[in-house]
Amino acid sequence: MDILEDLKEYEVISFCPEKFMGTPRKKISLKMLEENISVIREDGIDVTDDLSNEIDRFIAQAPRFDKIILKSKSPSCGFKTTPVLHSEQLKIENGLLTHKLLKIYDESIFFDENNYKG
Repeated sequence: MDILEDLKEYEVISFCPEKFMGTPRKKISLKMLEENISVIREDGIDVTDDLSNEIDRFIAQAPRFDKIILKSKSPSCGFKTTPVLHSEQLKIENGLLTHKLLKIYDESIFFDENNYKG
Protein backbone atom coordinates (compact mmCIF):
# COMPACT_ATOMS: atom_id res chain seq x y z
CA MET A 1 0.00 0.00 0.00
CA ASP A 2 1.22 3.49 -0.85
CA ILE A 3 0.79 5.41 2.39
CA LEU A 4 1.00 8.85 0.77
CA GLU A 5 -1.58 7.90 -1.85
CA ASP A 6 -3.92 6.71 0.90
CA LEU A 7 -3.47 9.98 2.79
CA LYS A 8 -4.05 12.33 -0.16
CA GLU A 9 -7.35 13.50 1.39
CA TYR A 10 -5.60 14.44 4.64
CA GLU A 11 -3.32 17.28 5.62
CA VAL A 12 0.01 15.52 6.21
CA ILE A 13 2.32 17.04 8.81
CA SER A 14 5.87 15.76 8.65
CA PHE A 15 7.85 15.99 11.87
CA CYS A 16 11.11 14.46 13.04
CA PRO A 17 11.92 15.38 16.63
CA GLU A 18 15.57 14.39 16.09
CA LYS A 19 16.05 16.84 13.20
CA PHE A 20 17.42 19.57 15.50
CA MET A 21 20.43 17.31 16.19
CA GLY A 22 21.53 17.65 12.57
CA THR A 23 22.83 15.03 10.18
CA PRO A 24 24.93 13.11 10.43
CA ARG A 25 24.55 12.81 14.18
CA LYS A 26 25.67 10.51 16.91
CA LYS A 27 23.41 7.51 17.55
CA ILE A 28 20.92 7.89 20.39
CA SER A 29 19.42 5.19 22.58
CA LEU A 30 16.76 5.01 25.24
CA LYS A 31 17.65 3.92 28.74
CA MET A 32 15.42 3.56 31.77
CA LEU A 33 17.13 5.42 34.59
CA GLU A 34 15.28 5.13 37.88
CA GLU A 35 11.64 5.69 36.82
CA ASN A 36 12.29 7.85 33.74
CA ILE A 37 13.31 7.17 30.17
CA SER A 38 16.51 8.97 29.22
CA VAL A 39 17.84 9.63 25.74
CA ILE A 40 21.58 9.08 25.67
CA ARG A 41 23.93 9.78 22.76
CA GLU A 42 26.56 7.15 21.99
CA ASP A 43 29.20 9.48 23.48
CA GLY A 44 27.35 9.41 26.82
CA ILE A 45 25.72 12.86 26.59
CA ASP A 46 22.14 12.97 27.90
CA VAL A 47 19.92 14.77 25.36
CA THR A 48 16.61 13.91 27.04
CA ASP A 49 15.65 17.49 27.90
CA ASP A 50 16.50 18.85 24.43
CA LEU A 51 14.54 16.13 22.64
CA SER A 52 11.65 16.33 25.09
CA ASN A 53 11.43 20.12 24.64
CA GLU A 54 11.39 19.73 20.85
CA ILE A 55 8.55 17.21 21.13
CA ASP A 56 6.60 19.36 23.58
CA ARG A 57 6.83 22.39 21.25
CA PHE A 58 5.50 20.30 18.36
CA ILE A 59 2.62 18.86 20.38
CA ALA A 60 1.63 22.31 21.67
CA GLN A 61 1.36 23.66 18.10
CA ALA A 62 -0.07 20.58 16.39
CA PRO A 63 -3.71 20.23 15.43
CA ARG A 64 -5.71 17.15 16.40
CA PHE A 65 -4.61 14.05 14.50
CA ASP A 66 -6.77 11.46 12.73
CA LYS A 67 -3.84 9.11 12.10
CA ILE A 68 -0.31 9.05 13.42
CA ILE A 69 2.30 7.25 11.31
CA LEU A 70 5.62 6.71 12.98
CA LYS A 71 9.07 5.30 12.22
CA SER A 72 9.59 1.77 13.47
CA LYS A 73 12.36 1.23 16.06
CA SER A 74 13.11 4.95 16.33
CA PRO A 75 14.13 6.24 19.78
CA SER A 76 11.67 9.08 19.17
CA CYS A 77 8.94 7.59 17.03
CA GLY A 78 8.91 3.85 17.53
CA PHE A 79 5.50 2.35 18.31
CA LYS A 80 5.94 -0.85 20.32
CA THR A 81 9.21 -1.46 18.43
CA THR A 82 11.84 0.66 20.20
CA PRO A 83 14.58 -1.02 22.24
CA VAL A 84 14.84 0.49 25.75
CA LEU A 85 17.64 -0.61 28.05
CA HIS A 86 16.46 -1.49 31.57
CA SER A 87 19.58 -2.22 33.64
CA GLU A 88 21.15 -4.89 31.45
CA GLN A 89 17.96 -6.05 29.71
CA LEU A 90 16.51 -4.68 26.45
CA LYS A 91 12.75 -4.32 26.37
CA ILE A 92 10.68 -3.33 23.35
CA GLU A 93 8.60 -0.24 24.05
CA ASN A 94 7.65 3.15 22.55
CA GLY A 95 9.85 6.03 21.53
CA LEU A 96 9.74 9.32 23.42
CA LEU A 97 7.38 11.15 21.01
CA THR A 98 5.08 8.14 20.88
CA HIS A 99 5.08 7.86 24.66
CA LYS A 100 3.92 11.48 24.93
CA LEU A 101 1.32 11.20 22.15
CA LEU A 102 -0.21 8.11 23.77
CA LYS A 103 -1.13 10.30 26.73
CA ILE A 104 -3.34 12.32 24.35
CA TYR A 105 -4.54 9.89 21.66
CA ASP A 106 -5.99 6.39 21.58
CA GLU A 107 -3.47 3.90 20.25
CA SER A 108 -5.91 2.78 17.51
CA ILE A 109 -4.73 5.70 15.33
CA PHE A 110 -1.02 4.80 15.67
CA PHE A 111 0.82 3.03 12.85
CA ASP A 112 4.33 2.70 11.51
CA GLU A 113 5.63 1.97 8.03
CA ASN A 114 5.37 -1.79 8.70
CA ASN A 115 1.83 -2.04 10.08
CA TYR A 116 -0.03 0.81 8.35
CA LYS A 117 -3.64 0.08 7.47
CA GLY A 118 -5.55 2.63 5.46
